[in-house]
Amino acid sequence: MTRMYCPYCGKLLEEGCECERLVAEDYEAMVEELEERQLRTAYQQDLIDLYRFER
Repeated sequence: MTRMYCPYCGKLLEEGCECERLVAEDYEAMVEELEERQLRTAYQQDLIDLYRFER
């Protein structure tokens, strides 16, 4: 059974909506932001740990 309608906007898939492409781009941007946030948090945690161990 194939889909006939877009699950996001409800248009017929034959009309060629770009919802799935936009969702994929948003997902990629979210993953990239989370990875960057983890790196910043890890760097900040390293600085905090260094400060603690110096005492």
